[in-house]
Amino acid sequence: MSHKNKDYYEILNLKRNCNNEDIANAYRRLALKFNPKRNHPQEYALNNFHFHQLAEAYLVLSDRII
Repeated sequence: MSHKNKDYYEILNLKRNCNNEDIANAYRRLALKFNPKRNHPQEYALNNFHFHQLAEAYLVLSDRII
């Protein structure tokens, strides 16, 4: 995973002063929206890309030190 030039807060639609609960809630909400298995087959590639970006953002931000 490359962490360069990615704004994980923007990917999850969060403000920088959010807490861990906000991060988890945003991830869950967006993961359901972009889950490639829950959406139309013609949107699979795009949703799969967004889904993996969300997962990466969640992993990075959930490990941050507050």
